[in-house]
Amino acid sequence: MRLSTRSWVSWWAAEGFGEKSRPTGNFQGLFASGDGLGVAHFGEQSMLKLLLIAVGGGLGTLARYGVTGFAQRLSESHFPLGTLMVNLTGCLLIGGLSAFFAGGVGVREEYRWAITVGFLGGFTTFAAFGFETFALFENRHGGLAVANLVISNLGGLIAVWAGYRLVGLLRVAGAA
Repeated sequence: MRLSTRSWVSWWAAEGFGEKSRPTGNFQGLFASGDGLGVAHFGEQSMLKLLLIAVGGGLGTLARYGVTGFAQRLSESHFPLGTLMVNLTGCLLIGGLSAFFAGGVGVREEYRWAITVGFLGGFTTFAAFGFETFALFENRHGGLAVANLVISNLGGLIAVWAGYRLVGLLRVAGAA
């Protein structure tokens, strides 16, 4: 099965929640593309999709809070076991759901987005990173997959460091 490497962000930018968006191509799963690159029209169906994504996101955030806190209390360690559990669970779920949805299961598009973008997006963004990297490997784009791994991880650490240092500098400058 061929997996789509289109991210949620690129889908949103190209096609949005327009009435034209219908799954096409070999992969009818999470990241199925629409039939055109037209301007998004926010109709009744689009608003339902946005509402379902928002509700899913809220539930995913609450689930993350609960699972992370529970796992961290159990571990009694400084290692971020709760975050690791959430990230790996999210990856497991997005992998399973992508296969489930790709199998032609009759789940409405709005519900697929509510579960994946909404719930899993609130639960962990690491799942999207894991799926997109997997899809690159699966579609024989190993160089891009490795680049995504290196740039995302190293770039993420550098961005955290830069943000931390920048706020520290601003705090010092504000106190002077």
